[in-house]
Amino acid sequence: MEDHWKKILKANKQHIQPEFELPEGHENRFLARLNANKQAKPPVNYWRIAAVFIPLFLLSIYYWLEIRPEKTPNHAVELADYSLELNEASDHLSFIVEQKSERLMDLMENNNQGMIDDSFKKLTALQTEHQEILKDLQESGGNPQVIQSILLNLQLQIEILQQTLDNISHHEEINSHPNESL
Repeated sequence: MEDHWKKILKANKQHIQPEFELPEGHENRFLARLNANKQAKPPVNYWRIAAVFIPLFLLSIYYWLEIRPEKTPNHAVELADYSLELNEASDHLSFIVEQKSERLMDLMENNNQGMIDDSFKKLTALQTEHQEILKDLQESGGNPQVIQSILLNLQLQIEILQQTLDNISHHEEINSHPNESL
């Protein structure tokens, strides 16, 4: 169809030309521009680029805020978030655990080493459990049973340390009177 019109225009070029007078060299300038546009790169369509990158950017933000596996809580959970009295009790029990741990470290000798190491292994296990209970507290939103478990865990830590201190004291007492007879 296109060739048909070209033939008609070429055949009638002399009749069409007088009706539409064009400036001198217009056809050459038009063809030069047409060839220049064919060689030039097409313009960049920024809307298409944005249509690809904006959803990718939004998905990455959503992943970062909601789905990422290493997502950490904004702040550490404390009993103070739920009750000041319970927080004071927890702080007091934690302080006692620290004091008794320091006292055990001071009593560490070769003959006490096994008991103290065993005590610290149990203490480490309880402290790991304590951290897990704190995570449960955050997930439960302050469930009273979880709070009670936290306090019970701290009391168990104190009991283990106190029992070890008592055993060491008893062991030293026996060693200080080896030949005493009744």
